[in-house]
Amino acid sequence: MALIACVALLFVGACTTTTSGTGSLVTASDHSSPTAASATTGTGLVPYKGDRFTVSMPGTPVKTVQQVPSAVGQIMFTILVVEKSDTDAFAVGYSDYPAGTQFDLNNAARGAAVFIHGHETDLHHVTYRSRPALDFRVIKAAGGQATGFMRMVLVDNRTYELFATVDGADVKTAPAEYLLMRDSLTF
Repeated sequence: MALIACVALLFVGACTTTTSGTGSLVTASDHSSPTAASATTGTGLVPYKGDRFTVSMPGTPVKTVQQVPSAVGQIMFTILVVEKSDTDAFAVGYSDYPAGTQFDLNNAARGAAVFIHGHETDLHHVTYRSRPALDFRVIKAAGGQATGFMRMVLVDNRTYELFATVDGADVKTAPAEYLLMRDSLTF
C-alpha cells in the first residue's frame, strides 16, 4: 500500500498552474462498503460505481480520501485500493482541479517514478474514450523490488489514474487483472 500511496500523491503534483497555498496532509479512510456488487461473470472483477465514473476492480476496494497540496492549492484526492499481497496491489485514484488548470502527463510520470525511487519507461500517449491519456511503467521501484503499470487520464478538470504494482524490478507484462481494470473505466 505504501508504494500505491506514494504514486498517488505524486500524481496530484503534476498540474502546472501555480497559486499559493499552504496546509497539511489530512487523511480520512472510509471503511464503509463502497458501491460494489458481486464479481462480474467471467472476469473475476468487481464493478464499482464512483463519483462520475465506473470501474471494475479485482476485489472490493478500500477507499481513502486525502487533502493534499498541489500547485493550485489544496485538493481532495480519492484512492480506491485492492491489495492482493504485500507487493501486488491495484488502485484507481482521482482528483478534481480548478477549471483552466494545465496538466502535464509526462511530468506526472517522471515525478511518480522519481518519488518511488524508480524509472519511468515505455511512455505511450494514447486517447482513451476521446480523452488524453498516458500509459507507462515504473521499473526498479521501491528499492529495485517492484514494477508499476500505470494509466493517467485527463477528463475535463478531473484526473484519473489506474495502476498496479507487482513484485519484480522490471516486469514487462502487466497483470491481466490490471488490463481489464484499466479498460473498464467509464466516465
